Amino acid sequence: MTTFNSPEIVINKKAKDFFHLISNMENLKSLLPDEIEDFQSSENTCTFKISGYPKLELEITEKIEFTSIAFKAKKSIVPFTMKCFISPYKEKCNAKLEIYAKLNIFTKMMIEKPLNQLLEVLAKKMQTI
Repeated sequence: MTTFNSPEIVINKKAKDFFHLISNMENLKSLLPDEIEDFQSSENTCTFKISGYPKLELEITEKIEFTSIAFKAKKSIVPFTMKCFISPYKEKCNAKLEIYAKLNIFTKMMIEKPLNQLLEVLAKKMQTI
């Protein structure tokens, strides 16, 4: 299993408020890169396309109140799970994203850079909400 990590960041919201915000997939669009096309969502799933990449469908698979949320890629060429870990920090919270994927060496070489870039964009945008 290969793990990709975002930097740990400080969010200007309490853990409870941030958890509620990102546990609804309809709010995810504001965190995604600007190159997003065809974004559709419900409370627990969303689909979108990033320019130059196949369409992606994410589903919330686990919620641990105010602590973590897990998202799973469905029907993806590269199956992966992404988790957001949340911890209280004074009147704010810290957050960190991790992506777990079962990859062979060739696939890892192809997607390592785009996945790390995606995690960086998500982390930066999370800091601004």
